[in-house]
Amino acid sequence: MRGPRTVALVLAFLVVSAGLLQADDLSSVVTQLARTHRGVAIYTYLEGHHPDLARAASAAGLARLLDGDMDLAGFRANVAAARPGARLRRELDTLARVLEEHPVTPRPGNTVREYLADPDGRDARLFGRLWNGAEHPFRDAWGDKMGTVGVYSEPGKLLWFNPDVSIPELGIRAGVPLTDAQRDAVLRLLSVRTGNVNAPTGAPVASTAARPDGTAVYPTHVGRAVNPNPGELAILNGQGEVVGDLVVKGAGPTKTGGWGDGRLDLSEAWMDAELSRNLARNGVRNYDALAIIVPASAADGKAIYVRMPRSTLRHQDLDAIADPALKTTLEYLAREEAIRSGRAGLSIADYVGDVLVRHSGQNAGRLAGLGVEHGSIYGRDNHGLGETVDWGWVKIHEKEYAEQKDRFWEAMKTTIERVNGQFPDNERVDLAAARGRFDEAYEAGRQAVAGLPGFRFSRAALEGVGESDLRTLAGEMGLKDDKGQPLGSSAARKEILDALERSGRMEARGDPVYLNSGPDALRGLRRSPRDGLTEVLRDRVAARLGARPPAADRLSTAEVLRDRDAREAQEARRRFLDRLRRVRAPGR
Repeated sequence: MRGPRTVALVLAFLVVSAGLLQADDLSSVVTQLARTHRGVAIYTYLEGHHPDLARAASAAGLARLLDGDMDLAGFRANVAAARPGARLRRELDTLARVLEEHPVTPRPGNTVREYLADPDGRDARLFGRLWNGAEHPFRDAWGDKMGTVGVYSEPGKLLWFNPDVSIPELGIRAGVPLTDAQRDAVLRLLSVRTGNVNAPTGAPVASTAARPDGTAVYPTHVGRAVNPNPGELAILNGQGEVVGDLVVKGAGPTKTGGWGDGRLDLSEAWMDAELSRNLARNGVRNYDALAIIVPASAADGKAIYVRMPRSTLRHQDLDAIADPALKTTLEYLAREEAIRSGRAGLSIADYVGDVLVRHSGQNAGRLAGLGVEHGSIYGRDNHGLGETVDWGWVKIHEKEYAEQKDRFWEAMKTTIERVNGQFPDNERVDLAAARGRFDEAYEAGRQAVAGLPGFRFSRAALEGVGESDLRTLAGEMGLKDDKGQPLGSSAARKEILDALERSGRMEARGDPVYLNSGPDALRGLRRSPRDGLTEVLRDRVAARLGARPPAADRLSTAEVLRDRDAREAQEARRRFLDRLRRVRAPGR
């Protein structure tokens, strides 16, 4: 039996790892950005989150310092000459100390000077860096286990954006509604479709004469998700961590013969995003949701779902590669984890045998304490590295649910054995000790959720979930009607949502989750049978995009997007693609 001191130490670990940090911790955030050499992100983070500090630092030469055109002594001399007040001086000293400990190396083509000099070209330059598969850190290491697919920018509609997320380079702050310009920037970067496969399969996914606007990589056993380059777009999650990995699912197929049209059901995207939001708010490490997008080329009821994991890899991915690719990959993942958690560094053995084990244990414990059952964790593919992923369906029990603990451990145990088989004895993980750490973290995670809100659904989000999925959710949760009887398999949408309200599982209507969700309060509204969206949202899409008024119950959201008379939007898109072509021109 573990003593109170051991449990206390594990709880202290969870305080850091489960998101109890201040999301706007100046020193922590700037340190994470500096260690990954993101000068522009530091500059824009200060502008958006600490405007007084940003103005003072800018006057002292912060842009030149981040670009390597001024030394730290010069910056400090300028600060002293300005004689700022006591609070501002402390913040400037903190900033200077972090940049002294972690000097920023300017990134060619992504300097603060270029960012400030060409506001109109920012999105195009960022698109070019995100969608350049040849530069992905795993591309060469993985060889023929990593494919490359063409990516084409296209118009779309942003249905939902995570309200707990900040993206400094786009001016997006957690808890603040997106502006039209920020919505447009998100779409320019992430509303895409896949095109020609370049390698390794060679066969085209979709024949097109146009040169792709960019490329993306994907593990070759994956059929409809692509990975933009990590580290190009700094995202600050609700736990105070800077994450740079993205997974774009549903933009189309990555290879022939897999996943049909490569699109994702809109209902699945809404449900997974809503579960992801709840998991994050209860301290579970998960493939957090970033956005839901309906691109112009998507069929009715289809969408792009953008996620922001701490690592795009899952346990199964490690089965596909061998040393030296495995070692290169694990070193990269260990380095990223060390940066997020404030460690100087991590060995592979410590990363796999300690950090991942504890993250997996605490996830299993928190889910048990919340009574949440993951219905899709029977294989290694649906276990992220220290994160949960792919909530195909969920069951929320009234009491603790401990039956899935062993599934989390088995996935972790197999990975430890896989890693141990590749490395010499002195680099191997002690399996028995790892199991002890897993059990400690599990117990601490189970205790940590006491008093947390548990799962609370957004009615606005559930309006986008298909009735079949809603009925499944109602059945798994044992929801009852207003007479106390279990809801039947033919329960209507309003009955299910009202039952959730009565059960106490619905968010308060003023909760920030309603930000950036397209509709802000879609309650009890009639729906379009064509695409699973509420009519009011469909009509708002039409009105926003200047399309012809939709005929009742006949015009789908995708048709609105395709049919719109949008000269202004088309002109803005033309300017963006022109800038993108200039960015990609030879010699630039």
